[in-house]
Amino acid sequence: MKKVVFLVLWMVCTNSFATTWTKSFQVDYVLGDGDSKSTARELAIEQIKIKASNEAGTYIQTTSTLKNDSLEESIQVISASMIKLTHIKEKLTTKNNTITLTISANANINEEKLKDRIKAIQGDKAKAKQITKLKKDNDLLLVELNTVKTLLAQKNVNTQQVSAILKRQTNLINRFKNNASAVSRVFSKGTLLQMAKKSSGKIEQIKAQLETEFFGPMMETKVNAEITDVIESGNGYTALVNVSWKMPSTLSYKTLSTHLSTYEFDKRRNKPIQVEDLSIRDSSNTGTDAKTSLTELLFSYLGRQSVNIQINLGSKRFSIPLVWSRPSGSFSACSSGKGKFSLDSGQICFRATQKKNEDLSGVGYKNDANPIKFHLTRSEAENITTIEAKVTRS
Repeated sequence: MKKVVFLVLWMVCTNSFATTWTKSFQVDYVLGDGDSKSTARELAIEQIKIKASNEAGTYIQTTSTLKNDSLEESIQVISASMIKLTHIKEKLTTKNNTITLTISANANINEEKLKDRIKAIQGDKAKAKQITKLKKDNDLLLVELNTVKTLLAQKNVNTQQVSAILKRQTNLINRFKNNASAVSRVFSKGTLLQMAKKSSGKIEQIKAQLETEFFGPMMETKVNAEITDVIESGNGYTALVNVSWKMPSTLSYKTLSTHLSTYEFDKRRNKPIQVEDLSIRDSSNTGTDAKTSLTELLFSYLGRQSVNIQINLGSKRFSIPLVWSRPSGSFSACSSGKGKFSLDSGQICFRATQKKNEDLSGVGYKNDANPIKFHLTRSEAENITTIEAKVTRS
């Protein structure tokens, strides 16, 4: 079980000649099966910043006239954006097959600058609202980061799962950094207008959010693939493989539903979105029908994504799409296979749940039977001992 231990070593309090709050922290990070030294180091440093920002905020409130319970959370997120780490040291130790990475660092904050920023949000509702929004986003990121830590600590995690989990962790840390930069920009004159013009930066942030809340959980989907029967046919055999799955409950449609329109989203306004299938069409997400200024960019990006379940039975393979795109057509076009996608004629399909014995989607006519039929030679039937099902992305 992974654990992170904080040790406060010493504190240099500010005085009339110094305006820098400084405190030293140490983190003992026990690596899980899925961790590497570099990713553990990144996570440990972020934990130091979070701990330091909390303590710095508390210190500022208790030693100044700025104490205000309603400002407590805002002060924390402002502090997090200003933390500077110095004298970073690390040590790796192994004991009883447990690997521990120890990171120590001095956390520093310009006390006067922090007080100035706190005063600024007290007198500016627009700044205060922006900071509150960033604080809420950081809270969600912390919950997701704890989920990632738990996943990395699991036993028997395969290489592909580790890769997907580490990608989620990297995206989370990058989003923390982006939020810290956003806090700084709130206090810089005119930058909010500049941010509004930088749609390319916004779409990259949305992509990162999708990795965390949509594609990341999707890659961890547990697929049930079971050989239900083997039938002798002519000179060979036919193995029947029944496939089913259900996406993890951590998968979220929040970002997708914010920018994209589809029947499944629109009928559930202000309600939790739980769907088995999605069909996102060009007719509702391009031109004047676009929901936001970023809708077309996001629709185009999703049209280039492909996530599949690959079933391996010996040397035989069968691919089932989870996310795929095709030309727009009839209402039930998602039951058909993949095809050429474009903004003018495009449809994005998604299959969240597959029940046993229910026809497959996206594999084309005559290939959609479930159980899937694998035609085997006698030699293959004699030697195959396992069946593998994994989620892949291209």
